Amino acid sequence: MFCHDQVFRLTMKHTTLLHTCLALLCGTVASARAQEVAYAFTNYAGLPGTAGTNDGPLVNARFHNPAGLAVSPDGSLFVADLLNHTVRRISAAGVVTTFAGSPGQSGNVDGPTAIARFNQPFFLAFDKATNLYVSDLLNHSIRRITPAGQVSTFVGGDGQFNRPAGMAFDAGGNLYVADTANHVIRVVTPGKVVVTLAGKVSDGGSADGVAATAQFYFPSALAVDAEANIYVSDSGNDTVRRITPAGIVSTLAGAALRKASADGNGPAARFYQPYGLSLDSKGNMIVADPGNHTIRRISPAGEVTTVGGLPGQEGSADGIGKSARFSNPSSLVFGAAGTLFITDPFNHRVTRGTPVHQSPK
Repeated sequence: MFCHDQVFRLTMKHTTLLHTCLALLCGTVASARAQEVAYAFTNYAGLPGTAGTNDGPLVNARFHNPAGLAVSPDGSLFVADLLNHTVRRISAAGVVTTFAGSPGQSGNVDGPTAIARFNQPFFLAFDKATNLYVSDLLNHSIRRITPAGQVSTFVGGDGQFNRPAGMAFDAGGNLYVADTANHVIRVVTPGKVVVTLAGKVSDGGSADGVAATAQFYFPSALAVDAEANIYVSDSGNDTVRRITPAGIVSTLAGAALRKASADGNGPAARFYQPYGLSLDSKGNMIVADPGNHTIRRISPAGEVTTVGGLPGQEGSADGIGKSARFSNPSSLVFGAAGTLFITDPFNHRVTRGTPVHQSPK
């Protein structure tokens, strides 16, 4: 599980309904299902079970509880290396370097990337100008790294946030932040004005409704779709929530405080503290389900399926779909050609999921 229990554990321990209708009309349901996307998961960077700080080729690189991920326009993969207190870069050629911070040196220092210090950098997000934003968990702030390599504190550090985690930008440049331990979703305007978008600072809850009256319980990760809907991994509630542009909060999948693993539609599905979120090109939501050690998919019609790992089966095995094994998968992001990258923090590695087509069983 990741949040609320697991954020603190890390701290302390170191296809759509429309498509289906069209398929029925055209008599192509079997064909459409035969092209269902699965993922072949392989170890990408780091050595399972071995923490470290090494830079270098993928096979030699080492991480220490990697967390958030982001892909830059040039195809580089950036990794928030949580317990090394650094941000790492994996080039398109497969070379790992320390991009910002210094391994093992926590702190709160702005300046050039080589002298900057973080205290458990957690999630990452790029804006349109390719500035990289870092949720700096134990500094309770959002940091910004410019393309020129200058680190500054964008917002926070003055009581605005309490363990900020997931972030996502909308088309207007607004930055949405899961303010985890405050149990709210915040929005930061391009002018650095911080506003509570949904939820209220409290002990947490699970109420749906108008944003100001809705409640969250240790929300962790965010995603924004093309229609400006905001999706929230409400980890403490074991649910995935949605905030519409009109500010209405609803539960998309799962049931509040019903930790389990069950596939199914919407409220019939079960998660165990869901975490990282990422939307694929067809509108499917891919969800890291760390408490179950699995990767889940929510279709646009709300159907939840397991696409990686088996519930309760912790490990580090490569494989297609349910034959793969993870240890508390955390963040995930899509790269080129639908490739899925996943941080597998307790295995101290980054895993790659390559899309493959397989016929349904």
